[in-house]
Amino acid sequence: MSDFERKGVVFNHKRKYILGLWEEICGKLSRTSLDNILSYKDDICEIFKEMSEMNLLDLSPLKSLVDSLFDHATSYDQEHSNFVDKAHEDKKM
Repeated sequence: MSDFERKGVVFNHKRKYILGLWEEICGKLSRTSLDNILSYKDDICEIFKEMSEMNLLDLSPLKSLVDSLFDHATSYDQEHSNFVDKAHEDKKM
């Protein structure tokens, strides 16, 4: 096997590995309610770190999407908490 072919084989397997990790992230997030999304943030950040260390693909667009999801989930949690607190206050009156 020539050096050129070997590099192609390695590239293809690394690419498949990264795509597999992305599929796992998407699958996990799509099956998780918004209330629980943030519980996966640290794990997903670690997976992205590992994927980025391979220096194979530009993952910044995907990372931006996931970061945006976590930002929205944080906002949702804050608003939900405020709503629950207000509902309890109103109930006491």
